[in-house]
Amino acid sequence: MSSIVLEVIVIAILYVIVSVTVQRKVGNFERMREIRKQLNEKMKDLRKLGNTASSAELKAKQDEITALTSESLKHQMKPTLLVLPISLVLFYVALPLVFGSQKVDVSLLGITLTSYQYLFVVSAFVCGLAATGILSMYDRMAASKKDKIAKEVEQAAAQENKY
Repeated sequence: MSSIVLEVIVIAILYVIVSVTVQRKVGNFERMREIRKQLNEKMKDLRKLGNTASSAELKAKQDEITALTSESLKHQMKPTLLVLPISLVLFYVALPLVFGSQKVDVSLLGITLTSYQYLFVVSAFVCGLAATGILSMYDRMAASKKDKIAKEVEQAAAQENKY
């Protein structure tokens, strides 16, 4: 593997680390999880209402769902708007300044990449998927642990109130 290929892959990994860090610091994942739960509950309520509800009730439920969806989208877009300029500057300015017109020759799954920019995109995509998967599993484990502790505290409080 040539040094250019390794350098591009390292830059892609660093970009993913910066991107994930910005998303974690700026994004409110706890609030987004709450919104997701609320949306699921509202959708269940809306399905239960079905055809039996008046149009005013349906409209009220739909308005609640729309407001929650809008808030969720706002929380998702904030980190994206910070990371997008970084990626554009990196892709269109920094990489061409560093590597100029140099070519790479890398074959991945039968596809030959000859541009360091394509290699960067593929590397960042793969690293981003891996980072997202790992962090998602970590978040789920932390959330389930938090829920378990909350239930135990609730049960302990209920036991205490019994006596």
